[in-house]
Amino acid sequence: MPYLSNVDVFLAMAEESYAAMQEAMSAGRTPKPDGSGYIITYDATRSAFKHACIVIAFSAMFFEALTYLISLQRFGKPAATKIDRMLYEERLVALGVADPGLLTMAKEFRGIRKELVHEKAVELGKVIDPAPRYAQHMADEAMKFVAALKVQFVAA
Repeated sequence: MPYLSNVDVFLAMAEESYAAMQEAMSAGRTPKPDGSGYIITYDATRSAFKHACIVIAFSAMFFEALTYLISLQRFGKPAATKIDRMLYEERLVALGVADPGLLTMAKEFRGIRKELVHEKAVELGKVIDPAPRYAQHMADEAMKFVAALKVQFVAA
């Protein structure tokens, strides 16, 4: 039975925002004259950060839509609803994924998404433990996870 889903739109939004994030990061880098690295200019609009947040959010939406759609197609609505309530890595196991690398990525991505969506303010000047993560690096990890999901499910 065919189902209506925005899974492809969520994927496209994550991928397009990732490209825009990389472009914004490149635009703010100028090679040092001696070739020893880069001079990074301040981006008052925080464009790369904004796009990184979009990447993470829409990567999560892609994961949610993809796993629900696959669950629905394989097992029907009652089982899909049950699977949909599981942790990310548990959903993948329920869908037959045994690759420990992908399961680890799912667990790490779940933490990344949670950290973004449920941000906690930090008092200025206080030591942060663990060290803060940067949205652009988190977006890199999100896109690695999306790529692995595409190999596991979309290309199959």
